[in-house]
Amino acid sequence: WSMRVMVFTEKIPSRAKRCLGSIYIAEGYSLREWWKTGQNMTKILLAEDDDSLRSFLTSALRRAGHDVQSYEDGDTALSALEREVFDLLLTDIQMPGIDGIELARRGAELDPAMKIVFITGFAAVALSNKANTPAGAKILSKPFHLRELVDEVERVMAA
Repeated sequence: WSMRVMVFTEKIPSRAKRCLGSIYIAEGYSLREWWKTGQNMTKILLAEDDDSLRSFLTSALRRAGHDVQSYEDGDTALSALEREVFDLLLTDIQMPGIDGIELARRGAELDPAMKIVFITGFAAVALSNKANTPAGAKILSKPFHLRELVDEVERVMAA
């Protein structure tokens, strides 16, 4: 059992926000919002080019108590990764701009502690040695039930 303490500030540059032992420095959370959930919200970057799917996934993850920022392509998602720190990158593989594998690779370079889950109908591509996926990345194959997604996010974050 570990306890996490959240320090709320607007003065620290986004890339400087890192897990410091059990102290998390975060931006964008209100103390009331955090306290109401009774848990630390996982900050998730969702990259999915299908508008409907992105909307459903975002809603399901927010209902489960997570802080989700969603993007429609790899380029805008990468810009967000360069500005902010996320606990989890949840990305489709095939998208406009840079694909999900390249997004994950660059994200892992920016923040090696960030966890990665691919959501894709092309699991074999992500698993191939040529794909150069970051170590520890998980794959959730389409189609999947929204409950499966929420459960996988919880498993990944608990690991």
